Amino acid sequence: MARRGEWYDEKAAPARRQWWVVGGLAVALVALVGAGAHVLADANTAAAGPAGAVSRYCHALEAKDYLSAYSYFAPAGHDGLTASQYATMATLRDHVDGIVTRCEATDPTGADGLGRGLGIEFGASTETVDVTIARATLGSRTGALTLERAPASSGTVVAWLIRAQDPALAGTDLAPIEAAVSFCGDILKGDYNAAFGALSVAQQKVAKGETTFSAVARPPRDIRYTSCVPVYSGYHLTSTTTAAVAIALGTTITLPAWTSKATDLFTLKLVREGGAWKVDGVILPGPGISV
Repeated sequence: MARRGEWYDEKAAPARRQWWVVGGLAVALVALVGAGAHVLADANTAAAGPAGAVSRYCHALEAKDYLSAYSYFAPAGHDGLTASQYATMATLRDHVDGIVTRCEATDPTGADGLGRGLGIEFGASTETVDVTIARATLGSRTGALTLERAPASSGTVVAWLIRAQDPALAGTDLAPIEAAVSFCGDILKGDYNAAFGALSVAQQKVAKGETTFSAVARPPRDIRYTSCVPVYSGYHLTSTTTAAVAIALGTTITLPAWTSKATDLFTLKLVREGGAWKVDGVILPGPGISV
């Protein structure tokens, strides 16, 4: 109804109401689009930030795609390993600790609620994200991944790369197994001088020099070493400086009338010496003879 003195057109009233409704919907739509763009921007920022990098790294571990997992590390985080070496070590870890069954950022927004892990606050160049990695045998371990912003010239699609990780996330120390595998490789190749160098100082004294060790380690004429591999279920750290690695040694005995193949089990004792793991003796099967 029009006020006094105001002309009122009943036919035009519905049209005016329609324009008000349409105008209101337009305003609401603009507001929704703006809110959606803000949410999308936040999601894209998170995906490109440290939390997103951790998520991609975790997915690679769960998929056992270790070459991709390697690509999410900064050069300083590789520990000097090539991509192939990293993949080999990751597969070895699966044997010892079990495959990764769960990997996720424990608190990607940070305990302080200030967005830690998004990598956008205050133009930070490094970030720390807490991560939990669960393995089939070892169980769950929680620790921090430290990430750094990748250089703009790196050409990688990953904006953040892992620079360091908490030792707890690495799982069981595999260095003793690496030392045992290297020792086995030297024996198989017949490089007894290198194998002698892998012995601890005490064992080198027991061996009475490289020449004597080579004579003892070299198989008899009719016997050939065919394999020398660790038995992962027999691996354990006995302390922070000692370890034991079970070894399966394959041999072939060839005589004029017959050929025989066998696999013998023994255990290598290792000790940390001068920052490296060294072979410190052998435990033979049966009564547990130690040499």
